[in-house]
Amino acid sequence: MSDLSIENHTRERTFVGAVIALAALVFARYMWVTCTQYASNRTFLADVGVFNVLCSGPLHGHWLRTPLAPDAPGNYFGIHFQPYLLLLTPFYAIYDHALTLLTAQTFSLAAAGVPFALAVRRLTGSRLAALGMQFLYHTNHFILSMHLANHPESLAIPWIFIAFLGLLTDRRWLVYTSTILALMVKGDFAFFLLIFWLSQLAWPSQRRTAITAAAICLGWGLLATAVSRFCGAQWFIDNGMTPVSRFQSMGSTGGDIVWYLVTHPLDVLGRIFRSPLLALLASTGFLCLLDWRGAWAGVAAAAVFLITDDFIIRNLDYYYSYAAIPLLMMSAARGAALVMDRVPSRQLASRIGLTALVMIGVYMYRQPTRTDGYPHAPFPITDHHRLVPDVMKLLPPDASVAAQYDLFPRVPNRRDLFPMREQFLDRVEYVVLDAQGRAPDLTGEERIRVSDRLSSAEWALIEPTPLDGYIILRRASSK
Repeated sequence: MSDLSIENHTRERTFVGAVIALAALVFARYMWVTCTQYASNRTFLADVGVFNVLCSGPLHGHWLRTPLAPDAPGNYFGIHFQPYLLLLTPFYAIYDHALTLLTAQTFSLAAAGVPFALAVRRLTGSRLAALGMQFLYHTNHFILSMHLANHPESLAIPWIFIAFLGLLTDRRWLVYTSTILALMVKGDFAFFLLIFWLSQLAWPSQRRTAITAAAICLGWGLLATAVSRFCGAQWFIDNGMTPVSRFQSMGSTGGDIVWYLVTHPLDVLGRIFRSPLLALLASTGFLCLLDWRGAWAGVAAAAVFLITDDFIIRNLDYYYSYAAIPLLMMSAARGAALVMDRVPSRQLASRIGLTALVMIGVYMYRQPTRTDGYPHAPFPITDHHRLVPDVMKLLPPDASVAAQYDLFPRVPNRRDLFPMREQFLDRVEYVVLDAQGRAPDLTGEERIRVSDRLSSAEWALIEPTPLDGYIILRRASSK
């Protein structure tokens, strides 16, 4: 082996080490935020508590029962088709705790930077550009908001990047396997990825792979439909894919609404089509990259989603559109590769680009996220929060419990665990509340009815309570 080859091999190993080290540092930072968010009762019911119950359910005698719809026919697959959750259940056998799910999600977001950086390296031929794009991925407001929102869709992000890397390296088995794993995370990802793989038909060398991957997405969509119908769904369509018109904020009269429709067409498109529109924009963004001049349009289009939080994007309901994020990042990477092919000095362009990407990333990281406006920083944990484990020990391990939304993810797993809603009060023996927590997700009238019931002779405080604002109520007839 020549000295030049040895030097290049050494640089490549150093680059891979730097990519992994950056992902590891990000994981450590993300986990710090994750743990403090959980310990300060700022995780979210539907995104941690419910999915935690689903993942641990088989260990507690119930199979994919969701606390939000315990009486639904069939099981959770009749609401969302997410069999990937079952892959996490064995880890719950080791540690039956909400942090198991949170760790898996956090690791997925951090580790996804590795295949993305390797793909950018393959596209651009620049190690600096790859590191810069990886840094931008870890710091853009979509990823930071996704992390704080605790949505399980984040589990699909690394598999989408791995599928893209498999496409670039002509490893078809990697493309197909990763596509299937991404589809397992969320049923409606079949819609995103089907459009994406069809867009790859524009590249003759990729057509065979793209057709097969598209067929997998189509087949998966049909499978998801059949399973969801069998499990009780009237039709298969995930919540995020439903076209929803939200006209309440457009005006108080019919004339106001009509005028808004005329003067804000893009905003209305976002309100009506939401996730499908974002899927279409993200999945077909590659088509503008068939010529290097179109690369500028591709980079600009991706930049709208990567560095802004305004205009049409604010109504696209991206909580259910996470598959679009890696597709947009890949559009930006392909655009950067084509632009770099046109500059005289690739090395100089890489250095300038790296500096610009780091500056953009640092700026974005410092901005509030879309998740309740929280900054992406460790949350303060007070003495009040530290009492939660002691409070939970007062709940009998086999008792049925309804918990306030803030506390729902922190109640130890059990067969009968419900959110604090009026419809569940007749089914539980205990209710746990945090007087200092955020208001429950109840309407005004329902909140009054729930408060009246809990203040009646039907429920009694258990001793010793309250514990620094924590209240545990037991049904008066329970012993």
